[in-house]
Amino acid sequence: MLKDHYVRLIERMNMNVIKHPPTPAMIDILKILFTEEQAALAADFPLGAHTAATLSEQLGRNVNDLKKMLIQMSHEGLIFEAKGHNGVSEYSILPFEPGLNEMQLLHGRTDENTRKMVALKNLVYKQESALMKEVFKDSESIKKVIPKPMGRLLAIEEQISADKQVADWERVSQIVEMESSYAVGECGCKHIAKLNNEPCQSGAPSKCCIWFGKMADYLVERNLADRYDKAQIYSLLKECEDAGLVHFTNNMNLSENIVLCNCCKCCCLYIKKQRSVRDFGVQMTANTNFVVRLDHESCVACGECVDYCQLEALEISNDALTINDSYCLGCGACAAQCPTESLSLVRISNNKPPAPEVPLAGPGV
Repeated sequence: MLKDHYVRLIERMNMNVIKHPPTPAMIDILKILFTEEQAALAADFPLGAHTAATLSEQLGRNVNDLKKMLIQMSHEGLIFEAKGHNGVSEYSILPFEPGLNEMQLLHGRTDENTRKMVALKNLVYKQESALMKEVFKDSESIKKVIPKPMGRLLAIEEQISADKQVADWERVSQIVEMESSYAVGECGCKHIAKLNNEPCQSGAPSKCCIWFGKMADYLVERNLADRYDKAQIYSLLKECEDAGLVHFTNNMNLSENIVLCNCCKCCCLYIKKQRSVRDFGVQMTANTNFVVRLDHESCVACGECVDYCQLEALEISNDALTINDSYCLGCGACAAQCPTESLSLVRISNNKPPAPEVPLAGPGV
């Protein structure tokens, strides 16, 4: 029996680090986005980026018909497109996140179709959570489903600037400086929360997802994100830090970055997932190589830091601040907000994000 094209598409997209099981709700989302013909084409995509001519040869399709279909799918945010070295468009498959999910939410629309998709995303979360409860009964199964953290946090740079060991990939500024093309779009998590009538409580701007390089160009060309210059990026980062948000990016060592999110505990799905699985010994998010330490003598237990801890690792108990080291991922949001400067980040490791197992073509494989 032949597999459903939408199931095959999920399997193809699951070649990326972030994976989703073929739940009924996920298949329904793909049916909204992709026609059956588009799903069949995307499911057949080989790894990497390819021109229409190359795909025509590999897939045995008419090159003119295929090119029209690829252009349409690119403009609908269903596949990624970028110019190759010879100026010819090359196409590749978007991952679920960061990728296909954001393409549908970056515009910040509130139309009926977007609301329907958000309702399905809520259902995806419930269906996947039910599956994960079964997985967590077996530690070996957990390792297969989540072999390594899907993303990583970056510490607030002012909190680690005195550390002589700090590497370029640990600095938000270096991630910004190594790029020359920037775009900013609506945060998908914040937009979902808004449409669920649970708007963000952080006070940070909802447009706070920063995209780089070819991905930034792709989004701006399709009016999915706004073009920003470097000064505007630094201003946005400062505004997010002042609101207590944490910097979140992919857990890979890349020569070209894709996206830098600024996340809050009330909206971010990955922070919520991290909090829900950490007691099982699972990390959805890699820490920053730092952890927060407390100066007990100067601390007045005001609780200001507790409000800004996105991982809920801090607690005021018996008029004293306590820190759960196993929950702290070393973002530094609490230290940045402490009025008595009683909190500081100290290095506990020198872990480096791994290189991707398969070379990325745009945002995915």
